Amino acid sequence: MVSPAYPDRPLGLSPERAAWLAGQAHAAGVAPAAVVLTATALLVRRYTGAQVVTLRHGDDLVAVDLTADAPIRELWRSVRPAPPGAAADATVVWGPDLGEGALSGLPGDYAADLCADLAEFLSALDPAASSADVLASARYERRPAPRLARLHGGDGTEADGVRGDTIPAAFASVVAAYPQRVAVLADDATVTYRELGAAVAATAVALADRGDGAVPPAPVGVLCRHGVATITGLLAVLASGSAYVPLDTVFPAVRLAGMLRDAGVRAIVTDPEHARLAGTLAAGAGLPELPIVHLQPGTAPADLSALGRLARPDDPAYVLYTSGSTGLPKGVVQSHRNVLFGVRNHVRNFAIRPDDRTSVLTSFGYDMAVTDTFGALLSGAAAVPVDVRAHGLGHLTSALADRGVTIYHSTPTVYRYLVASLGGGRLPSIRAVVLGGEEVTRHDVALARRSFAPGVVFVNGYGTTEISFAAQHHLPPGAELEQAVVPIGHPLPGIEVVLADPAGRPTCLTGEVIVRTPHVALGYLGLPELTADRFVEQGGVRAYRTGDLARRLPDGTLVYLSRRDRMVKIRGYRVELGEIEAHLAGLPGVGRAAVVTRRGAAGTGEHEIIGYAVPTVGAGIEPGRLREQLAAVLPDFMVPRAVVAVAELPIGPTGKLDQAALPDPDAEVGRTGAAAGGPPSGPVEETIAAGWCAVLGLPTVDRQVSFFDLGGHSLQLALVQRHLEERLDRRVPLARLVEFPTVAALAAHLAVAAGADGVPADGRLAAVGHRMARRRAARGGGGGEGER
Repeated sequence: MVSPAYPDRPLGLSPERAAWLAGQAHAAGVAPAAVVLTATALLVRRYTGAQVVTLRHGDDLVAVDLTADAPIRELWRSVRPAPPGAAADATVVWGPDLGEGALSGLPGDYAADLCADLAEFLSALDPAASSADVLASARYERRPAPRLARLHGGDGTEADGVRGDTIPAAFASVVAAYPQRVAVLADDATVTYRELGAAVAATAVALADRGDGAVPPAPVGVLCRHGVATITGLLAVLASGSAYVPLDTVFPAVRLAGMLRDAGVRAIVTDPEHARLAGTLAAGAGLPELPIVHLQPGTAPADLSALGRLARPDDPAYVLYTSGSTGLPKGVVQSHRNVLFGVRNHVRNFAIRPDDRTSVLTSFGYDMAVTDTFGALLSGAAAVPVDVRAHGLGHLTSALADRGVTIYHSTPTVYRYLVASLGGGRLPSIRAVVLGGEEVTRHDVALARRSFAPGVVFVNGYGTTEISFAAQHHLPPGAELEQAVVPIGHPLPGIEVVLADPAGRPTCLTGEVIVRTPHVALGYLGLPELTADRFVEQGGVRAYRTGDLARRLPDGTLVYLSRRDRMVKIRGYRVELGEIEAHLAGLPGVGRAAVVTRRGAAGTGEHEIIGYAVPTVGAGIEPGRLREQLAAVLPDFMVPRAVVAVAELPIGPTGKLDQAALPDPDAEVGRTGAAAGGPPSGPVEETIAAGWCAVLGLPTVDRQVSFFDLGGHSLQLALVQRHLEERLDRRVPLARLVEFPTVAALAAHLAVAAGADGVPADGRLAAVGHRMARRRAARGGGGGEGER
């Protein structure tokens, strides 16, 4: 209701306008007050999204039903007495001649804006206009966005260095300007721009020789190691005129083959390490004759003019596959022009200069890697790809420090594990921390301020694969943060965020996020109906309906609220639960299935996926086997932590799945596996189990239960790796931790491992046993759990 600081707000119309509106009311057979009441209700709906607006007018309480749109003059007749007990959204006081009036009872954060908009609306009201088109832009939505570059020491001109109208043309200009500068510092190699340009040009020539004659050519798959190899492949594909389709080498082969088939690729670019896999994928896609093109060394000087000759600004640049609700991933297609728009925004907003080094931590199949890679390579900076999944957090920490990374970008999940692995130390070269893909909290800001450069700028970014970054919230050092959850910020330059009600009408305060800009993705590959549903036009500008819900604060800052559908984020990855559900329901012996998310074990707080399966009549199902079958076709982040067999799926009173009535998966499958193989035996098993318990937040673990069956994932396994390294004095490779996923199996492996495999058979394991025994004795007994 009205605040004492916001008394009645006077409004007025010119005598000529007031008389004209009164005449329109009489012609429609309604009292002049109906004109003002309807206009006020429409403005309240425009601000709040309310479908039925209740207003106090004199001694009367009236309601205006705005659920359906119609010509405004028809809505004048819809003003009715409000039902008993209704509360007024506002109080309207207006003279019978419509010359002047006032509003009160509006919330103070938008009262002044709405009143000013109402006066403007009445002054230009067209009774024949549709109520759906009220107020294209409200005052509340016009808050200026902050100038971000200056927070990073820039002046906004840094993006001028991104030259060219295609990605390869812009890259060629950087190679010419900075040939001796380091372009990529990766696990597999460090290369200068000249060296990278030569390899790109040579590989592009090899690809062009295998062209299909189409304009533009069909896409090309890229299957390489995360590092210089993949970056070379991506740029070579673009220089050949094709769009690239990144293939994550750790994804199940059946999924990758399906992507190749769906994209209609003309070739696969690969490195020696993955050449055999490339052939296997081609055969699995039903394309046994598909050309396999190997990366070329680029020993000769690069023909830079050839790099940007074949691609055109509006040609597709890439196809990125995201989870799809139908059971199959869907390919998002984006153009060179739109990628360069996002890159220039990124370079400008972060004041990226040639002496910067940006991390590239996500798979190249995700839009984060697009921003990070091209934000560096098209501005003369250096990209620093690090394969966290292959090498772990200890390697990530040293790579960020040794390679002098200045701009760090990851999901909040990876970020939190990184900070935990620092053990209180700092990475002082990092001047900006960018998080996105999941909820970001005030605690994350505090972690950044004590873990990186003293002047670090903390950024929460919001975006989707269909647009990349759309909004950002930049917090300089010392900036106060009142909210527990960090807002997603203001829309970036050249992008407008519209909040819409369920009918797609714009609202000021809360609604679905619709990103409006000419630079949204071209659409979904081969899915015209889905493209038409999600990519729409608003005010003559292309827009993308995200399905996210957000609230706009009085200063224009956006706060993420939730989803409208079943899409969730798992460790920053976009996951459609319907896709997992479709795969689970399609397995032999499964009649019906449901897939839900829930908070994981205490100590992690992450969301985890749980599957429930109802067997077909007369069939028996083994939940562990079902999970194995899902792991064969889904990426690891989409595989349920547990699959539970149930006789029926509980249905609530609305006819929908009653998630609260689903059985506890831990009770059903025994998360600690107490009855399977018993407690850890011996000092090495106790050391391993102690690390598992600390990382997974469990009191104890069974020696024969898999780490992954307990809900563990690769990032947590990296923390286990660090735990073992500290206690065994040597690093155990992540590959061995995956290969031996139970306490008993890993301990047995370590007992016979050679030095090259992580732990030497030189008495150190015996030393571990002696230390454990001394610690137990110091605690006053010979039993108890392993060290925490």
